[in-house]
Amino acid sequence: TNDYLDNFQKFWYRAGVLELETIVLKKQKSILLEENARLKEHVKSRMASLHPTNFSS
Repeated sequence: TNDYLDNFQKFWYRAGVLELETIVLKKQKSILLEENARLKEHVKSRMASLHPTNFSS
């Protein structure tokens, strides 16, 4: 029977899907981190323009 081969292919298919999902998640995470950093910078500059004395860099 081809049961063994079938399971083998299923296993590799699942592994491939998991790897893809991991890559996508990592990409999303780095995008989120970039957005977060940008937002923090934006907030910092906003705060600095509101309170120039407190946030002099």
